[in-house]
Amino acid sequence: MLKKTAALVVLAALAVTGCSATTEAEKKSAPVLHASLQHEYKSLAELREDSSLVVRVTAAHARVRTLHTVPFTITEVKVQEVLKGKTENRTLSVQQLGSLELASPDTSQLLEKGREYILFLEPYHLVPGDHTGLHTITGEQGIYGYSSEKQAYEYASGSEARVPKSLTRVQISALQQPAR
Repeated sequence: MLKKTAALVVLAALAVTGCSATTEAEKKSAPVLHASLQHEYKSLAELREDSSLVVRVTAAHARVRTLHTVPFTITEVKVQEVLKGKTENRTLSVQQLGSLELASPDTSQLLEKGREYILFLEPYHLVPGDHTGLHTITGEQGIYGYSSEKQAYEYASGSEARVPKSLTRVQISALQQPAR
């Protein structure tokens, strides 16, 4: 359970750059939301194991919701392929900490409309067993965005990568295999 909630653990509260700023540059800088990860994944196998769903998706429209002054971006994604798990839905709702106006550099990059991703997901529950219909990116580390320039899926989290920085076709195929 600890690993499943790691993506949304927010330390202290909202840290807004500029509240105690001493320079004009600091006063004009954009607000930032800081968070802490409870678990750092060391391998793709470990990330896959903690994810109930691994999917190749295309990001569609997004909206922002606020919970106790903390913004969350909810992006609708169109499922192109299921690599692990089962879903009948062709569209999923993915919740991420932060918004375009309030960045969260410690967590995954917000999904960009029209961009293709491989996402490692877990259902989001406010309380255990409460089905919200939302998913979160496993540990905020299970996000790979497609780079047409590199012709590969690149790690797209704000945290330092201990998992592979890009996914090869062999690694993507392996995601479809049963865990050993």
